[in-house]
This record gives sequence, structure tokens and C-alpha cells, in this order.
Amino acid sequence: MIIFHEKEIAMQILEHVHSGVQNLAKTEAFLIAALVENIRRGSGCAQGYGNWAHVGGADNNTTLTESDVESASNFLRHTG
Repeated sequence: MIIFHEKEIAMQILEHVHSGVQNLAKTEAFLIAALVENIRRGSGCAQGYGNWAHVGGADNNTTLTESDVESASNFLRHTG
């Protein structure tokens, strides 16, 4: 909450993003280099979905899922 002129104002921020990418390693490296507070918070391989990684800071998280299917890559899957 932010106090502004003695009134509480709730601010909505983007807490997480789930995106499909063609190259997981390059995208993860970019996010960590570009957003210094970001670190790898988890990774693995989900059966039927492929390789994934969670990259984020204290207040946000980006989930990346690698896809080698041209039409399915580089798309936003979910935000919250």
C-alpha cells in the first residue's frame, strides 16, 4: 500500500509472466543480464511441455517454456 495524501491506494503490479520461447538459455541469460536483480529460481523438464525455467527477483517471476514449434514459440501464455 502507498499512503498518498493520507489515503491508502492499492497498486496492482505484474507479479508473474509465463511465456513460450525458442531458445531458453539465451532468453534466460538476457533477462538475468538486463534485470540485475533476477536470478534463476528453478528449472526442469515437464513431460509433454519441455524445458522450463523460472527467472525472477523478490517481487516478480518470469516462467519460460522452450518450444521448437515455430507457431507456438515467443507467445505470452499467462500473466498475473
